[in-house]
Amino acid sequence: MGTNHQSEGNWTFKHAKLKAKIELMQKNQRNLMGEDLDSMSIKELLNLEQQIETALRRLRLKKDKTLQDKNNLLLKEIKGKEKVVEQPRVDQQTQESMVSFQLNLGLASHVTLGLHKSCSLNWVDP
Repeated sequence: MGTNHQSEGNWTFKHAKLKAKIELMQKNQRNLMGEDLDSMSIKELLNLEQQIETALRRLRLKKDKTLQDKNNLLLKEIKGKEKVVEQPRVDQQTQESMVSFQLNLGLASHVTLGLHKSCSLNWVDP
């Protein structure tokens, strides 16, 4: 029975310790929210201010990184969509260039043939 009594005492002690931790954490949370500051000393207020500034720096770094990652992702999406839009335009321009080249080549050969014919028509044998 002595062991059972010690066990109860141990649990009571652990309970009290955990309860004190919870109360301290709740007090710290209220302080971080700007509540219950009247009872704090200058040193405690300075410490709280430093904790808040550190947390704010971490928050801003995380926000900046998240925004940068999102911007990079959007930029990749835009570049991918530009390629999809640009590819048919390039294909169409290539096709138009080839048709134009073929037409120019055809006209050049007709002009060349015409010149040969005109030269042969004007050619006089001595």
